[in-house]
Amino acid sequence: MIGLDRSPTMLARQQGPVVLGDAIALPFARATFGVVVAINVFDHLADPLTGIREAHRVLRDGGLFVAAASPQPGHCRPHAESTLPSTPWESR
Repeated sequence: MIGLDRSPTMLARQQGPVVLGDAIALPFARATFGVVVAINVFDHLADPLTGIREAHRVLRDGGLFVAAASPQPGHCRPHAESTLPSTPWESR
């Protein structure tokens, strides 16, 4: 497992291998990972779909992509709430 964050402060709190980077321009080659997990990431991006495309780019064929966001109203940026699915099974 490799952790990624664009905040050096957040990375300093983590154990294990970590990389300074941004979800909209992941510093990994195409098809690097069999699993990509993003928790409370896409609701903080100006363009969540770009982050989702980047996650797909670094995912191997047949790999697993897992994303979760806070269910609290108002937690997301207003533009993110309009672009992200409102239910876990909804896709756009």
